Amino acid sequence: LPRFAFDFFREQRCEAAAEGAEEDMAALVQQWKALDSEERSAFILMSEKDKARFEMEYEAWRLERLDSEGTLTVDIEVLLDKRRAELEKKLARLDKQAERAAFQAERAEAKAARDAARAAKPARAPRRKKVAKPEGFPEEPKSAFAHFCKERSCELREQSAAAPAAGEGEGDAKPSVEAEA
Repeated sequence: LPRFAFDFFREQRCEAAAEGAEEDMAALVQQWKALDSEERSAFILMSEKDKARFEMEYEAWRLERLDSEGTLTVDIEVLLDKRRAELEKKLARLDKQAERAAFQAERAEAKAARDAARAAKPARAPRRKKVAKPEGFPEEPKSAFAHFCKERSCELREQSAAAPAAGEGEGDAKPSVEAEA
């Protein structure tokens, strides 16, 4: 299959880099996008020449195959469109990866800045511990409601203890409030 302009660009960048070291594909995509139309035109011209070479070779191969087997193979445009779609998917995926990496780097920087800001804040004073009251220290005074509830609960306990013994089987064992009033 013929090579696309990006393929020529990638080969040139890999040759320019140190031997044995491959450049990151996401970085190559970003560099490709950064090229202006004049720089890209050289790679597009190489791609068009390679496409013309391939079409000639493919047509000769197709006619040779037609003679020997009597069948026609897939049209070259269909093959090129499939390959172009695959390459575009790959470039889009790599572009998203580069965007994700940039976003994660921004998040890491923001987190580092937050952590540095927290570290720069003065430390909070430790909470004071509750001091145990010395022996014999007077209790806090109870409210009037607390005294009322204590007296009333004793009366209700006495009534509930006496009610089941006096009125077994006569229905409700609960003391009524109306009877006391």
